[in-house]
Amino acid sequence: MADPSCLCRFIWSSICLRVPAAREKRQKISDSLRGAWSTIKHDRILWLAVLGSFLYWSMTSLLGQNILVYAKTLVRDIEKGEVLQGIPPASYGFGIALGALLSGRFSGNRIEYGFIPLGAIGFAISSLLLGVIEPSMIGTLILLLFMGISSGLLIVPLHAIVQWRAPHEERGSIIALGNFLDVVGMILGSLIAGGMAWIGFGLKAMLIYSAFLVVLGTIWCVRLLPKALIRLSLLFSLAQHINFGLSALKAYRKRGQFFLWPITCL
Repeated sequence: MADPSCLCRFIWSSICLRVPAAREKRQKISDSLRGAWSTIKHDRILWLAVLGSFLYWSMTSLLGQNILVYAKTLVRDIEKGEVLQGIPPASYGFGIALGALLSGRFSGNRIEYGFIPLGAIGFAISSLLLGVIEPSMIGTLILLLFMGISSGLLIVPLHAIVQWRAPHEERGSIIALGNFLDVVGMILGSLIAGGMAWIGFGLKAMLIYSAFLVVLGTIWCVRLLPKALIRLSLLFSLAQHINFGLSALKAYRKRGQFFLWPITCL
């Protein structure tokens, strides 16, 4: 029996607007990938974005394997607990969606580089707390939600940079190569998790070592983009002062009450 979702995708693809190919002349797949790799290597910003995405998906896969095992331990003593073991990964997925929406909302029509180190810091903190504290189900859901939000803040600008820096005629091949490297990173993370288990690491040790690798990646990210993180922090602080000043101004107009301090801060 055919999968209904496949039929829906087929119908949707049939009614999509047809657009001309970005490149008129056909190329071999090997030539396209070779050209994409050459372009990535000669553009430092594009190279760092692709590398950052690769490292993110590697760490996500590594942590994901351990989180799935940890979720099973949380519901081991609960009747029909296997039904609940999918809730922690779902919480992480919901957090990614929320973080992506926040990143798009605050970035507006530009790419906000400051979200990359900010998301990396949140990702590192939540992964460390998960390994050190080993919380209950509620605490795990909260940490995974925060980890997902941090991931969304991190990955959206990385993917936006790839699309922005890629030349028009090579954009498809560069995105395809980047996705391929992301999958390689996922496989690598799974292999590292399997190697830790084969060596004999316990679940707590695997979580801590995985978090340590995330922290190393975060340090590298913050060293690359310190000014962007500071700029984002200043923008948030300025926005709070502006909102406070506008609220005070509205209060003055309505009730005749006003504070001079917020205006002096502006």
